[in-house]
Amino acid sequence: MIVIGQGYAGLCAARLACEQGLSVATFEREMAGGAVMTVLGLDPSPESFTSSGPDLGALIAMQNMDLGAKPFFDAATGLLPRPGGGWDVISPHGVYAARHVVMATGAKPRKLGIPGEREHEGKGVSHCADCDGPRVAGHECIVVGSGDAAFQEAAILARFARAVTIVMRGAAPKARPDLVEKALAGGRARILAGTRVTAILGNGLQVTGARLEGGEGVRELCCKGVFVFIGSVPNCGLLPALVARDGQGGLLVDADGATGLPGLWAVGAVRSGFPGGLSQAGADASRAIGALRRGG
Repeated sequence: MIVIGQGYAGLCAARLACEQGLSVATFEREMAGGAVMTVLGLDPSPESFTSSGPDLGALIAMQNMDLGAKPFFDAATGLLPRPGGGWDVISPHGVYAARHVVMATGAKPRKLGIPGEREHEGKGVSHCADCDGPRVAGHECIVVGSGDAAFQEAAILARFARAVTIVMRGAAPKARPDLVEKALAGGRARILAGTRVTAILGNGLQVTGARLEGGEGVRELCCKGVFVFIGSVPNCGLLPALVARDGQGGLLVDADGATGLPGLWAVGAVRSGFPGGLSQAGADASRAIGALRRGG
């Protein structure tokens, strides 16, 4: 079995498969842990042994190697069905055959698609408060979004920034009430509802502000950072067109994570309808490996 992607869902799938006695290889082009590696404090943590994202990824990856999983820190660039059953995983350094492949490639942050965003990515436009919070220390910043992630990250940014403006299109947050309360508790964060960001301003070297449109008309807000948390786009570009997807690009699966093509499974944020959250990613992995094992 090959697991492509080593975020939390992929790590759990590999661990469970090893514990079931399967021969397991994993592919990850960056580092084990995926998105959790950018979160210093998980709230809540899915594992009792740590609440640190980097520790979580590293420790499960080491557990998996101790259990016999063979890691390839290489990009899987393609996936093709084998004539006799199973799949060929294509990478820049070879082709690897597996009876089963578990897609756990996650998702990438959804972009706003507005002027100034691409030019200032990594120069004030960010998707990680723990990573880039120090850049806005003592200055104002904007968080775009209304869900759990937006308010979790706003709470982190409030430790650094002089002021945090949470910009959302809707009239009220969609996040859990406790996360909203935590973000607003210190008095540094405020909500600007019924508003959207239409342009990110800057000089090519750093963000200097953002143009907003809403109930107060069009105006500009000076800031040193724009942190975007408006959902994600599934990472499944390596798959052939015959694998069914939903309108957002997520892989269509049954209740166990099976795609409908023999030996191909999907868990975590790459699948259609994934609700988000580490506990859900772990549950996905458990269902898929259980069904895979029963099916032989």
